[in-house]
Amino acid sequence: PSEYYAFDLGVPLPYRYASRLPVSLNFHVGTQQADDDDPLSMDDYMDWSFGATIPLKAFDLSVTYTDSDLEGIDAAGEQIVFALSRSFGYGKKAGLHTEEGESPLDFPGEIVGEIGFATEQTFRGFALSDEEATVIGSLKYTHPSGFYAGMWMSNIHLDGASTADEHVKLRFWSGFTSETDFGLKWNADYY
Repeated sequence: PSEYYAFDLGVPLPYRYASRLPVSLNFHVGTQQADDDDPLSMDDYMDWSFGATIPLKAFDLSVTYTDSDLEGIDAAGEQIVFALSRSFGYGKKAGLHTEEGESPLDFPGEIVGEIGFATEQTFRGFALSDEEATVIGSLKYTHPSGFYAGMWMSNIHLDGASTADEHVKLRFWSGFTSETDFGLKWNADYY
């Protein structure tokens, strides 16, 4: 087994036209700590990324640079990833009804889904789609306290694998997020 620790930060870019075209800068640093007793595990490593996200009407456009300190592994090298995504969801009170005439059930929180396309699928510093375009989808529930849980999936094609070795990667996660009075967002999660 191994453990992965990460720190993610999103910062709104303050500039003259931010009210009409908001841009957020995104930063990530993570470290993979492998079990030293496992003969099949790789060395401990760090990965990092930074990028920007721009909302364009119904879509979000992002560009991200990602890299790691792993040597000799092509899939862990530098990547520049462009992504276009669309979010949809139902928020605050879902308005679930029990019987005719009764009050709706209170459903705290928000359910949000996302679908998008990217030039590469990266995860923890590794390229997972062999420099091929990928489709990404997710579904996430967020409680007003900041707790969240969700699932994410994408097609992957590992470097050097045959076309018969293409798969769908499915990941579940939960965590806690918050935002400071200055608009800085932070996040701690478990996959």
